[in-house]
Amino acid sequence: MKFKLFTFTILFLLSANGYSQGLYPKSQAGLGFSNISGGLINWQLELNPAMGFKLGTLVFYNSDNPPNELELYGNLGVEWQYNIYKDYNKRLYGLIGLSYWYLQNKNYSEEVINDVKYITIDNNIKKLLNSGIGLGYEYKLHPQFAIGLDIGLFLQSKLSGVGTFIWLIDRAQSNGSAVGLSVGIGFRYVFY
Repeated sequence: MKFKLFTFTILFLLSANGYSQGLYPKSQAGLGFSNISGGLINWQLELNPAMGFKLGTLVFYNSDNPPNELELYGNLGVEWQYNIYKDYNKRLYGLIGLSYWYLQNKNYSEEVINDVKYITIDNNIKKLLNSGIGLGYEYKLHPQFAIGLDIGLFLQSKLSGVGTFIWLIDRAQSNGSAVGLSVGIGFRYVFY
């Protein structure tokens, strides 16, 4: 834990020093989602005027009767970006991304037959890996607020597990893999 805090502090101080001097790296933090790189909360780092890196994560948990019933969705994704065109307010970039998904749905039921209680627990867990390529466009609505859109093709591979989950996330459903169209959107605060 101390090492992670130390690493984060060093990266922040190096970034803050770069902002004051107009140097790189530059950071953005915000909300966004893409089937290629996943995420809901994301952090983007511009390494230099031509390249960027994005990290995204999502954890969703819902339960009316824990631990017997629950719904859990989680992912961790990365995206490498290469600027095709960039000026002060906008940029067009190519991207390559990868995301790991963990999906779980647990259901509990009781049934009494002839004074005997039968308990059934269905615990479906599925692990997926998404990878893909695409194009993105980012526009600064304000010097410190940017909106980004991307579109691409992705391949979803089932690593393990069973179950059918929300189609937007689980494109493979009962198959081992699926190819699909990804549309991503993001809203980010730009640090300078």
